Amino acid sequence: MKKLAFINTKYGYLEVDKWALLNLPRPILRRVLGALLKYVSANPKSVAYNPMRFLMAELPSLEKGEGGRKSLQGHECFVYAMNNGRLGISGAAMLMREVKPEPIKVGEPLHWDKRWEILLYSLTGRFNPHRRYYVRHLNSNDVSLGRVGVRAIRRTRLPPLHARRALPVIIDEEGKVVTIPHLKYVDKSHGLVAKVKYKPLISMDAVINQSEVIHNS
Repeated sequence: MKKLAFINTKYGYLEVDKWALLNLPRPILRRVLGALLKYVSANPKSVAYNPMRFLMAELPSLEKGEGGRKSLQGHECFVYAMNNGRLGISGAAMLMREVKPEPIKVGEPLHWDKRWEILLYSLTGRFNPHRRYYVRHLNSNDVSLGRVGVRAIRRTRLPPLHARRALPVIIDEEGKVVTIPHLKYVDKSHGLVAKVKYKPLISMDAVINQSEVIHNS
């Protein structure tokens, strides 16, 4: 079977060959699409019948440009058209539920949003141990901060909007941004940096047997 999807482990989303996917026989399309949604959402439950029927019916309408539908939602995921003509699939569970920022302790790994392993640590050992820190999703204001970080990096490309919205941001107890790991932004006054690793709770092997369908980055 042709490779249908590319797992972007840096930004935590899938790029899917739209027309190769849509040209699959419907029973296989349903199974493959369901597996991709399970993997990205880290939700092991089968995709409900009505959302799956809706997604399968509307996928052909996802197009960049005038007249095209820009995105769909289903099984705690965003499915959207990308500039390269492919489809993107990003997790959105916490975004959809509007979950409050989650506490993170310096030096203690946190598995956040079912897909990111985050370690907040000090390079020098100098930081305020009494200050509290939290993780929340990236928003449009954060992107402007992030440009300060990515400007110095040659050929840096931001991920698609929906993938961007699912990225983690570390803030302090006053809501001020401490670091945006994916956008290379750090407020040095805190003396802290963060390592982030894409580590979904569900492996692709757990949701699909045809491992040749997926091309892992």
